[in-house]
Amino acid sequence: MDLQTLEISYESYLAAIVGLPLTAPTFHQFGLNYQEYLRSGEMEEPGPLLFKAAKSDWRKIKVDIDQVREYQANDFKIKDIAHFMGLRPCTLKRAISLHGCNMRTSYSTVTDEELDLCITVAREKFPKFGLQLIKGNLSATGMKIQDGRLRASYNRVGIKQGYPCKKKIKRRVYAVPGPLAMWHLDGFHKFDMWAEFGFVVHGIVDGYTKGIVGMQVSDNNRSETVVRLLHAARLKWGLPACLRIDRGGENVLATDYIIQERGIHYRSVIAGKSIHNQPIERQWRDVKELCLEPLLKELHDMDFEGVLQSESHLDLFCLHFVGMDLFQRMLVDYVASWNNHPIRTKRYKTPMQLYISGLALLKERQDAGEFQVPCAELLQDENVLHLPEGIFDTEYLETIVGPFRAARDVPKYDCPLNDIELAELKELIDSTKVELGNIRKQFVLAKSFVLFTINHRE
Repeated sequence: MDLQTLEISYESYLAAIVGLPLTAPTFHQFGLNYQEYLRSGEMEEPGPLLFKAAKSDWRKIKVDIDQVREYQANDFKIKDIAHFMGLRPCTLKRAISLHGCNMRTSYSTVTDEELDLCITVAREKFPKFGLQLIKGNLSATGMKIQDGRLRASYNRVGIKQGYPCKKKIKRRVYAVPGPLAMWHLDGFHKFDMWAEFGFVVHGIVDGYTKGIVGMQVSDNNRSETVVRLLHAARLKWGLPACLRIDRGGENVLATDYIIQERGIHYRSVIAGKSIHNQPIERQWRDVKELCLEPLLKELHDMDFEGVLQSESHLDLFCLHFVGMDLFQRMLVDYVASWNNHPIRTKRYKTPMQLYISGLALLKERQDAGEFQVPCAELLQDENVLHLPEGIFDTEYLETIVGPFRAARDVPKYDCPLNDIELAELKELIDSTKVELGNIRKQFVLAKSFVLFTINHRE
């Protein structure tokens, strides 16, 4: 095809698109005298364009602003919120600006002095908390602080920032599909001399988010206590697809509970050696060092000075009466701080953010047809409020023990007071107000009351 034929073809194509008559000027004249040609009035009504820009109004797009505020409360970024809600970031920004819920206005307006005081109080309670756990502790109490202000306050308080160890431990890569894919349950008895005082901590960690979904202290190691903790975690977070446990007898009812809910054909329970249950085993180290070490040191000092005797049942009762609530409150504060602190290996997302975004990703993958069967993590029964009937029956419990070993014994004690005397002790000492600084004083007071009551009975 020569140049002249190509030029004529282009003129016909241009005329067909714009609506020009075929007697229009040549291509060169059209390009050189375009403005004058338009003013001449020879151009007819333009025809339809091949590509027409779609007109859209962002105000007509419905945005659930309450859902946006919930995401902002968990410190999600704009791009993440837009991805979860199926919106463009610019559309979401306009909606946020229209409703006045800008993320900058959500930061706390505390002064530097107040921020320094909050960090000081948190460090007094948890002396080994680092910058990220301090941030999680403040976030759990409703304070959202910019990273720059937090680091500046951290330096003003005079806390030295830790540095990573030169010798790094090489670990295998742990990977599960998403939240609720696997929970790791275990009990901890290795608080040095604490086992002699009858304190047992049971905890559950989500393998995907590294978050603590349940943790409590108790005075026993019974299977009923463990299954109640599992059920409480299920009501708050959801039912896991798989539970990883050891073969301790305290896990019998928890195993039966998961099998009844998920079925025997699904791999709902994995029982093996405790040393291979790494997510929860690693968490125990942080619980002991970052959370409970101050209380552990105080009990060591009381035992060394003769204030507390672990062989005495009376001392054991008084210690549990005074210190059990304090123990649990420290665990609750630690769990809240942990679940809201950024994790470096998770791109500085908190366990709470990983839980929300992980479930959204699973739902997106399921809708896209990536799973051949329904995702077990998304199959939740919201009507379950109570434990199954007959789960605590003794005869039923004996039939499902199977390969489990006997649960570890915990020192037991009997209450030396009757109901009236115990009520008087509760009026004298409010266990909810016992703190680390006065636990010794409250223990001595409780012990004195018990001894006086026993010696002066009629």
